[in-house]
Formats: sequence, C-alpha cells, structure tokens
Amino acid sequence: MKTLVLSILSLFVTTSIIAQNPQGAVTQKEKTTVYEDYHANGSVAQRGYLKENKPHGIWESFNTDGELVMQGRYVDGQKEGTWLFWQKEGLIQVEYKANQKQSYLRFSYEESYVEK
Repeated sequence: MKTLVLSILSLFVTTSIIAQNPQGAVTQKEKTTVYEDYHANGSVAQRGYLKENKPHGIWESFNTDGELVMQGRYVDGQKEGTWLFWQKEGLIQVEYKANQKQSYLRFSYEESYVEK
C-alpha cells in the first residue's frame, strides 16, 4: 500500500512539473507528428507537423499574446508556396519553390502600396 501511494504521488509530481515547464512537445498523429513549442508564459510559440523528422505541412508561429505572426507550408522539409508574415507595419508575403525565394511583397497598413 505504501508503494502504491508513493507511486501515485510521484506520478502526480512528475505530471505537475511537466505541465509547468513550457518546452516543445511532440505527439504522434497517424503518419505525421504534431510539433508544438511554447513561450515562457505557456502560450504556443510554434505549431507544425513533422514527417520523418522534417517539417511537412502547415507551420505557424504565434506571439506571446497568441496572435498568428507567421504561416507557411513545408513539403519534405522545404518551404513551398505562399508564406505570410504579420508585422506591426504590415504584411509580408513571400513565395517559395523548393526552399528558394521566388518573390517578396510587402503590404503596408499605413499606406496603400506594395513594395516588390
């Protein structure tokens, strides 16, 4: 009985420590792995998917308030397609093909212009 109580107490303490430690977490979901990294305040900093230990699929980054600041897509570890970066001054859109930057557009919130 004493061993059972100590085991349960140990499990509780370990679970509490893990829950309070905002570090990256990896969970298996079918053939891909869900990856999350956390800010010191416990909010999600990054979320994405790994396939064979490489980023694959939608990848997102968040600020400490939980607002989306970056979104893009990886294909077998390489940036592909449209990536968006939200900044205080405006939105940046970058197009990638096989991890190579193809185009860069900057949209300003203050003025209506596009910088290429």
